Amino acid sequence: MAATPTRASAPIDTTVFASLGPGQLRPGRELDALAGAIPQIVVTAREVEQVHAAITEARSKKLGIIVSGGATMLHVGNAPRTFDIKLATTALGRIVEQNPQDMTVTCEAGVTLARLQRSLAKVGQRLCIDAALEEKATIGGIVATNATGGLRYGYGTPRDLALGLTAIDGCARTLKAGGRVVKNVAGYDLVRLLTGSWGSLGIITELTLRTHPLPAAAATLVFDFASAPDLDAARGRVFGSNLPLAALDLAVDLSADSDAGAGSSVPIWSLIARVEGSEEEVAAQGDRLCALCGRDPADAVEAWASPVGADDSGGAAVRIGTEPADLVPALVDILAQVRGGAGASDKGPVALFVGGHLGSGIARLQLAGAGSAGGGSAGGAALLRATEVGGRVRTRVVERAGPGDFTGHDVWAPLPASFSLMRELKRRFDPDAVLAPGRFVGGL
Repeated sequence: MAATPTRASAPIDTTVFASLGPGQLRPGRELDALAGAIPQIVVTAREVEQVHAAITEARSKKLGIIVSGGATMLHVGNAPRTFDIKLATTALGRIVEQNPQDMTVTCEAGVTLARLQRSLAKVGQRLCIDAALEEKATIGGIVATNATGGLRYGYGTPRDLALGLTAIDGCARTLKAGGRVVKNVAGYDLVRLLTGSWGSLGIITELTLRTHPLPAAAATLVFDFASAPDLDAARGRVFGSNLPLAALDLAVDLSADSDAGAGSSVPIWSLIARVEGSEEEVAAQGDRLCALCGRDPADAVEAWASPVGADDSGGAAVRIGTEPADLVPALVDILAQVRGGAGASDKGPVALFVGGHLGSGIARLQLAGAGSAGGGSAGGAALLRATEVGGRVRTRVVERAGPGDFTGHDVWAPLPASFSLMRELKRRFDPDAVLAPGRFVGGL
């Protein structure tokens, strides 16, 4: 996709933002740039009316708006066709209502995941979403990108947990869908539509989500295997057991490469399971997992952190999708290509971090930052070649092809069969293409 804006922008009339207070309006800076494009202004909305004002101004002059919460996923997407207004939602930060009896919570889009979890914990509940960088990641951004970690295995994705929302579309219309109780499904399709739309159809301002009780006991068990086939066989046995696990992830440890030439060492493949429930249930599930894996865990801790997730370290990163049964064989093929294709260097082999969701067939592969050993351009090129869609790899999202460089790569591949419908939805919700212009699938 093009790395520079292609649509000329009109100057912004800042008088339309007269209601903004100190610190809510400033010129764009280098730190705000996306793929080389710097916005004319940065608006920090504290009220929903200010979101309306930004969209109305953008529509009147055919400007481009990109919304930013905690910016933990802002690097993902095509280069924008135009980028005039960066709209920060972090000041939309009220927790509106907690309903422990109904197991729901309503909050504004700028509330961080960590803050919401702390508030819910006071009433013995939680949001079963384990998106990365939870101190930064906002609820609006998590739902807009449908981001989660390994807890998707037991509890579903944000699309499954979002009950209702309020959003402002590209025509500055207020959209309200769903409700504040689990039984209310009115407008459910619109909630699902906006969840995972990456800000291309509307800017989410408020959300109602389903909560779950905090478990009485929990454990994270890590089982290490010397080969991918051994792990895959254990995965099959765990799947067949129908254990009600909260999470079932994998990680590949390539650190042994530091003392050996590329291709001469054996990676450690780890199956990472999360068990939750009563003390008795956790103990019983743990024993059953040990039997299914044929070994005791290499590690067992109470805390949980999925090995799959975005971070701040930079470096090329891709997310692939396969059939669940194909995930481990696909990773074997990819690792062989990356480790062989990057070439040897005096800095040692490629520093690659691999995590996956065994239940959904999703994996994320990230190289170390460009300043680290193994994080150079050769490794990035090899990673991109090895993960091209075809064979076992059904989908790929190029999160980072290099430091802000998406030139020559399809960020979202392949185009889905529903793309014509997606294009029509974009036309209806955002006919002037002011919301995240060009950033989503197929340049929507």
